[in-house]
Amino acid sequence: MPQAMAGNFWREDRTDAYYPRPYNQNGSSTTLNMQVQSKYLLNMAYMRIKNITFGYSIPPKLLKKVDIKRLRVYAALENFFTLDHLGTLPIDAEEISGYSMWNTSNYNAGRTGTGVPTFKSASVGLQINF
Repeated sequence: MPQAMAGNFWREDRTDAYYPRPYNQNGSSTTLNMQVQSKYLLNMAYMRIKNITFGYSIPPKLLKKVDIKRLRVYAALENFFTLDHLGTLPIDAEEISGYSMWNTSNYNAGRTGTGVPTFKSASVGLQINF
């Protein structure tokens, strides 16, 4: 057993240990120690505001003097706000698994969110109807 595991595997008096309880596997790779488990999974739950637009229409009464029927000012944000448990990890939950513009090796194969980060954009505008 590696020294790093020796004092940090599960026992009844160490239920918060990092590694599962070791036992003799007799050379088998199908025992429970070798199976996928949920302890080391990453919580990828997130909430993203995809699009949000703030706008204001000037009242028509104020526009009559300048011969404008309608005037609206707006600002729009796209992909600006994401709430997640990932901290500073450069992972995007909407990235297609295993696809990346840098996928020149097997590094990204089967990995979710390892490609180009989600693009954020902001725009402002003015809509005028004469």
